[in-house]
Amino acid sequence: GRMTIGDYFGETALVEDTPRPATVTAVNEVDVMVLSRDDFSLVKEVLAKTIQADMRNRETGMREAERAAYGRNLAFGDLQEVSILGTGTFGRVSLVRYREDEHVFALKALVKEQIEIRDQASNLIEEKSILMACDHPFIVSCIKTFVDEAKVYFLTEFVPGGELFSVIHTDMSDGVHQETAKFYALGVTLALAHLHGLNVAYRDLKPENVMIDKYGYPKLIDMGFAKRVPEITFTLCGTPEYIAPEIVLGKGYGRPVDWWALGVLVYEMIAGFSPFADTQTADQMKILKAIVMSSPSFGKNFGYEARDFCEQLLIKNQAKRLGSVRLKHREVLAHEWFDTLDIDDYLAKRLQAPWEPALSDDTDTSNFDPCSEADIVARPIRTEWEDEFRS
Repeated sequence: GRMTIGDYFGETALVEDTPRPATVTAVNEVDVMVLSRDDFSLVKEVLAKTIQADMRNRETGMREAERAAYGRNLAFGDLQEVSILGTGTFGRVSLVRYREDEHVFALKALVKEQIEIRDQASNLIEEKSILMACDHPFIVSCIKTFVDEAKVYFLTEFVPGGELFSVIHTDMSDGVHQETAKFYALGVTLALAHLHGLNVAYRDLKPENVMIDKYGYPKLIDMGFAKRVPEITFTLCGTPEYIAPEIVLGKGYGRPVDWWALGVLVYEMIAGFSPFADTQTADQMKILKAIVMSSPSFGKNFGYEARDFCEQLLIKNQAKRLGSVRLKHREVLAHEWFDTLDIDDYLAKRLQAPWEPALSDDTDTSNFDPCSEADIVARPIRTEWEDEFRS
């Protein structure tokens, strides 16, 4: 980017106390004022919050431009693997570094043969289409995709704070204060609203699919079950404890299933367990029966507004569920539980998060569970659909 009179650089290293590579080139003569680390420390408490807010605003504004720039210039061979973040059914996710400027990303590698065997090609193409259509501060940004002889790759931003699940469930306790739950719920609500504006039903909301960014804000990841649903669909999918009753009953359903799942998520954040969980045997049939037949109970850790918010989202009749009638997502955001949070400040990330990950540098993966470093064996194959992922 270009800088003009009054702009500044190098603040990240001072505010976050981390070394950051940066190159600034003057195209003609300029006067530069320098503030040393010692001088900055004298006014750090006064300036830090202002500078952090400005950094967050600039990050939000640069998101689409950055994606476009990297999408044009970055080649697969420019990426260097740093560590492994996780493994799954079809492949694994790695932390990678762009050799050109040291920027880090997450790289999801999926084995083409497994995609073929499980007949998931059309879903994968839909996932890419939805990810590339999204431009939102609380949805993970996809930079570009690649394909080689054996695998398909999704290059996305790296979200270093780990899963929301790890915030809710710790070695010491399960559940968070309702004010903390509210903070995360607002970000998820805004992300779902963005998807619904694209006629997309997310269909797999759960704490494992919400990541925490470096500022402590939530980001929705993994569009594997997301689908464009202008009217209704009938596919049975999702995580059992989070699926809506209309899915269990095999009825046609639409985007309101996401508002049901939001109610389950908020309940789990506050109570420490999901409202329809079978805590004894984890029997899926018991869970599905409870979703259709039972109503959750609310403990003392739920205030009136938080309880009402959950109850309105967990209405079994999807036509009467909060977020399902005329005002759609606006009635969810207008619920009195959110009255204490300013949405504009939240979108600009000017609010202090309940928890902000302590990161040593851009490659810090301490908020992720250790996993195997062994490479996944993948047989080279040629498929009819892989050109959809070619750069």
